[in-house]
Amino acid sequence: MSYQNLSVSLTPAQKTTVITQITAVKTTLNFLINLTPAERKKLRKVAEKRQGYVNDVMVAVKANPTAIPAVINTTEYFKDAQLFLDLSEIYAQMITLFEGLSDTFMASGNEAITTTDQCYGFLKQAAKGNSNLSSTVKEISKHFAGQGRTKSVKSDV
Repeated sequence: MSYQNLSVSLTPAQKTTVITQITAVKTTLNFLINLTPAERKKLRKVAEKRQGYVNDVMVAVKANPTAIPAVINTTEYFKDAQLFLDLSEIYAQMITLFEGLSDTFMASGNEAITTTDQCYGFLKQAAKGNSNLSSTVKEISKHFAGQGRTKSVKSDV
């Protein structure tokens, strides 16, 4: 179904519940890291095609431990590979949630700013005959400072 418009609200209780649950997830996954853009660029990525490769090699190493030299810490490898596989399941759930949140956030912002623009236009019209309202409109107009056409400065050369 394509987006038409939103007509929903989030109760304070719902908002608190969501934030509490997000905090609980962050607490549970307290080992999460934040990479810099440079660090992200340096790392080899495991795209969807490579997930099967990681899993297949992990299974083969478990089945043939003597084929791997002692220089490889297989216990740590199994932890890393399993963490990747576990996080990929969580990531798949979270990415759809985040996409929905992001799209709804964008659409609600669009609806809010569109109606705000319309209301501001009506307020400007109404302020033309109302000095009390004109000071309010003047205060609101500060949000547009620096926008619009710039006046050219004439040089006396």
